[in-house]
Amino acid sequence: TVMRLRERQPRDDMARVLDAIETNKADRRIVGERLGKLHVLATEAIDAFVADRELVFAITSEGRFLVRRTLRELESRLAPVQFARVHKGAIVNLAAIQLLEPQQGRGPVAKLRSGYAVVISRRFTHHLRARLEW
Repeated sequence: TVMRLRERQPRDDMARVLDAIETNKADRRIVGERLGKLHVLATEAIDAFVADRELVFAITSEGRFLVRRTLRELESRLAPVQFARVHKGAIVNLAAIQLLEPQQGRGPVAKLRSGYAVVISRRFTHHLRARLEW
């Protein structure tokens, strides 16, 4: 759609608007809270976002950081090439998956580079297989 709009209306102001849309597609940094301090986390450094009751945490090699967004908000704002929903309570960074371990009667468990393990629900296994080409 963006390419078609550019072809139809090559005016400078339209091109500027389209460039702004393209460059601001996905968040590159997320603010997480730990021990009363706010940390700016690069999305590449985040292995997963997991829900724990009513709270959402960013999982990194440095630990868990409270994120003041819902998983649904994060899913819509993160780069779909980099992150995938794998459970109703988890989104993982595809680059952080080091091992997929099958589980009897459930979906596999993804072991992440931080050492954290995330259960992949059977509902999302097919989607993850396609994304990882496995």
